[in-house]
Amino acid sequence: MGEIVSKGRFAELCNVTPGRVSQWLTKGMLHGPAIVGEGRNARIDVDLGKAQVKAARDVDQAHSGNGLATNLEAETPRQLPLANTVTDQIAEQRLELLKRQNREKETEEYARLGQLVEADDARRHAGQEVNRAINRFEGALPEFANAIAAKFKVPARDALHELKARWRIVRAAGAVEARERAEPLPERVGFDLDPDREC
Repeated sequence: MGEIVSKGRFAELCNVTPGRVSQWLTKGMLHGPAIVGEGRNARIDVDLGKAQVKAARDVDQAHSGNGLATNLEAETPRQLPLANTVTDQIAEQRLELLKRQNREKETEEYARLGQLVEADDARRHAGQEVNRAINRFEGALPEFANAIAAKFKVPARDALHELKARWRIVRAAGAVEARERAEPLPERVGFDLDPDREC
């Protein structure tokens, strides 16, 4: 079976109009196995279709100059892939091994340059930094309370109590938000070591 194309594409390949292809179909010059499908969506097997039309044309049509530009010669057959032998399989496996080794070397190189890090280490380090920032802020709450107390003439203890209460609310809301953002994230993500490289 040759290439299967639309009627319009078949017309282009034969160097005729789509109307001519419709005429060939109506006259039965294109029939049977050359037609794949039915009706408007029917497609045509190029090699079989060209052979059928070539065989069905009048001798007069073929040689008188009428339809001289019509291309009904079958295309040269494409080279089929060779059988998948044991040697081919071994070569494919070697190629896969080399590709894997190259990926591992690239990964090691990027890690050495600091462009790749262990996800657990990065997560732990980020968590430690967030905890330090939170502790720094909580440690500064008494200073904030003293400044508010002095400016608004309220007891420092009351200002500190109100700041801590508000801080707990903000912290709880932040924890919920962080959990919601983290839930849809997968444990593992793919990455491209060299985004500029073309495949």
